[in-house]
Amino acid sequence: MSRPTHATIRQPKGRPVGPPAEPVDLSGPPAVPARVVAVPGLVRPSPAGPVPAPAAPVSSVIRRTVTVRNIDFNPDLNRPTDATVELGSLWSGIRDGILEKLPAYQNQARNVLDQVQQGDYEAQDVDALTVVLTNAIVSGYVTKGLAGIRGSQPVLESVVRRSVVAALTPTQMDKGERTAFDALVTNVGEAGMSRAKGRPTPISVDSLPSFLATEVEACHEEIAQERARWRRESLTMDNLNEQILCADVGARLRNGHYQGNHTNRAGWLPVVPLPVHPAAGIRQSILAKASPTLLAALNQPNPMVAIRNNRLDRVEYEKLHAQALAGYSDRQVADMAIAAVGFGVSVYLEFHLSHQISRLMYDFVNRQFYLTAHYKWKDGYNPFFLVTGLPQL
Repeated sequence: MSRPTHATIRQPKGRPVGPPAEPVDLSGPPAVPARVVAVPGLVRPSPAGPVPAPAAPVSSVIRRTVTVRNIDFNPDLNRPTDATVELGSLWSGIRDGILEKLPAYQNQARNVLDQVQQGDYEAQDVDALTVVLTNAIVSGYVTKGLAGIRGSQPVLESVVRRSVVAALTPTQMDKGERTAFDALVTNVGEAGMSRAKGRPTPISVDSLPSFLATEVEACHEEIAQERARWRRESLTMDNLNEQILCADVGARLRNGHYQGNHTNRAGWLPVVPLPVHPAAGIRQSILAKASPTLLAALNQPNPMVAIRNNRLDRVEYEKLHAQALAGYSDRQVADMAIAAVGFGVSVYLEFHLSHQISRLMYDFVNRQFYLTAHYKWKDGYNPFFLVTGLPQL
């Protein structure tokens, strides 16, 4: 996805921007500097006080930045974490790449890059940053009368991407995580790896190390077993409430690997809106049609107990319950139960794994599983893998 280039002048580190200077009154006559008259044998202090030391020279260098925005979200600081690119390595890598891959444009390479590196550049991921930088370089060549470089833009993009990756700030992963992640990269192949947000890299469950595949399949089975508990008759006036369903289902899932919900604030996973849970609507449709007698029973603290004690109420309730759930299959009711665990947070349920690839996410809307080394990225890759080949839930 292409994003426009922009340049920003940043205040150099160590020089915070202070308040504006006090206004100077220019309405009166200019002040006459005090004169010091030298008298032999007498030393007089200057009326203006001691002569200040010369001010330190101010650097005219404007510090530029090239940044990948929001590679992770830091919950402790409640703000995103960015990754920066080491500029010397970036620009020298691009220049060397042009000399090697695009020799027809080498004569103007230094002049163009000197111009381009005067700006700041940022994007959401390596792919988008590559496009931003490539477009800026192409524009620089066009201003030099070398518009023909547009025909070689794919080659230039490859050069820029390679240079960006080589110049990224160090990986967040520890040694064990790097080793485990690299093993998955090897199994997929570098050509199949994604560096774009919203597009995790697909990997077959059969391509996972056996110990990791076993734990992924165990999480899959925990969800399958919970789903199997739910049928249309499982939903009653006692639990037709998203919060009650969330507590009920979540408590059982926490006996396994489930540990909470992933918010996807960095955007590496696909953006999936959290759907409105249907429980409240189903409940309201029953209440709206209930007779006064049944309505009074349904408003009791334990409505199903009250209904069982009155045959007429029970018959009426069963009829209204069947009507309210007529459009739902047992599979959809199971979906409803699992979806309640997302209760106002996100569609991604998070499962803890006991390996270096330590997190498994389940998207309950699209029934997809994603692996990651605790969201940490390496070499600019999307840190998530879409696990394929699992049985459909």
